[in-house]
Amino acid sequence: MQYLQAVLAALFGVQSSKRQHHHFKNLSVRYLIVLGIVLTVAFVLTITFVVQLVVS
Repeated sequence: MQYLQAVLAALFGVQSSKRQHHHFKNLSVRYLIVLGIVLTVAFVLTITFVVQLVVS
């Protein structure tokens, strides 16, 4: 759950620098990167799907 919170906060830009340092110190950067990529791809696919629905 901490990984998801950290990545979502970073994606939306609402993470304080203190919290960011805490996450990088206590969480695996590898998992943060992988989760960030997965959530970004999911976001892009969702936006693409919604746009296709609206256009057609």
